Amino acid sequence: MVKRCDVARGLREIQARLRELAELRESATGDRAGGRAGGDRRSRGELRRALIDAHDQLLRRDAEIEAAQKVIVGKDVDIENIRKELDRVNDELVAALGGLEQIRTSAFYRLAAAVKSLLRR
Repeated sequence: MVKRCDVARGLREIQARLRELAELRESATGDRAGGRAGGDRRSRGELRRALIDAHDQLLRRDAEIEAAQKVIVGKDVDIENIRKELDRVNDELVAALGGLEQIRTSAFYRLAAAVKSLLRR
């Protein structure tokens, strides 16, 4: 399962990559304004690589988040099944208690209790 701290760390990494991308974009713009064609090509290549890396990282994080959500949905289904089982068992226990109350109030039970108390004397 993906932990919250893993997602936060991943988001920090993505933010750092995007800051790098912005810096590279600024330097590429500055190179073009200065008229350095060789530096411009190099900066564009760096910019493309940084953009591709940031995009790949976003896709990986999206996949991790989606996998975590699937796990959560699976756990929710498990919890719902357990609740249904607990409700069923609770209903059986309530029915059993009702049956015990009927036995305790029956004439045979009262007679057995009276005989038992007589035997104790």
